Amino acid sequence: ACKHLAAGLKSLSRERIADELLKLLATPAPYHAVQAMVEDGIFDHFLPELIPGAPERLSALLARETTAMLEADPYRRLLSLLPPDPALLDRVATRLKLSKRATRHLLDSATLADISPENVRIGAYRYGIDAIRNAALLYASDSQWVACLASLSGWTVPTFPLKGGALIAMGVGAGPDVARLLRMIEQRWCETGFVEGEDFEHLVQEILRKSGISLPPK
Repeated sequence: ACKHLAAGLKSLSRERIADELLKLLATPAPYHAVQAMVEDGIFDHFLPELIPGAPERLSALLARETTAMLEADPYRRLLSLLPPDPALLDRVATRLKLSKRATRHLLDSATLADISPENVRIGAYRYGIDAIRNAALLYASDSQWVACLASLSGWTVPTFPLKGGALIAMGVGAGPDVARLLRMIEQRWCETGFVEGEDFEHLVQEILRKSGISLPPK
């Protein structure tokens, strides 16, 4: 009956379809339902972007969620069915009339598809813990996803400890150089593992010297 009436989905509102799909994906074991929908061509009528082998990708995600003892996230599970392409996901979110917050959640997670244990904390700093956790569960290899999640355990995303006013006080002229130097320092700070205290001060001084800014003696 579902297969026979699938074309009628086009008469339903996008919000209703999205709501029912997310409810399905939030259930404890959505794999068999999704598999049946794929086999019967149900998704063709409202989500043709599904990747080949989408049910298997969902099954793999469910197994990782269970191992990590994480609650179901229907948006994460939706991501498992689609390519990690932010532009495509933006179109899907628009079609399904997802909220701005949900759309940002999808796009940020997909942006982190090249996740590895080495860049997981930088990803968390840039896009948030939820997005990087999704990326680890969805895109990290079988040998790395646990290490990616472990890197986040007990870690709090730091706040960048420098403002433009502090740079001006150090001798940087007000103007575009302040923003440029802040970006350089922030990038280097991320690359060095979010150093603190004197290590951070040395990092700032090094970048300012390389930029030709003479610091006054302490």
